[in-house]
Amino acid sequence: MREEKFKVWDKQFKKWVDGTDTDLAIKTDGTIVELYKDTKMWNDYYTLNYISVRYTGRKDKNGKEIHEGNIVKVADKSIGIVKYSTEIRLGYDGDYVSAGIVPGFYISTDREDFQSEDVSWYKCEIIGNIYENPELLEGK
Repeated sequence: MREEKFKVWDKQFKKWVDGTDTDLAIKTDGTIVELYKDTKMWNDYYTLNYISVRYTGRKDKNGKEIHEGNIVKVADKSIGIVKYSTEIRLGYDGDYVSAGIVPGFYISTDREDFQSEDVSWYKCEIIGNIYENPELLEGK
């Protein structure tokens, strides 16, 4: 079973939240809530400032944890974005066959999408992410 871990991006201040600036919680539906320290009440209003990204449960060739939103170089030297989907193509028999709602990670490149089972994750290299390094995707 994959370890459930998340990172949180602050869209307003354009940085990763490390837990020292504010108290955040990720609810079971994936939404983020902020805790008012003085009243201990949860605030859903400012959660629009945050994006949570999931850990894939895998590491790249340098031992870095791979999260959705990472920009990676795959073995064939193409550049792709790690994404999470609730529906993944599972088979190919002339057409892609969907097996309903099957959550999983994949890498989307300008050439094709690589499903989780098709990727040698340990051969990928993280070169950035879509939040801090969008310029890596220019021309794609």
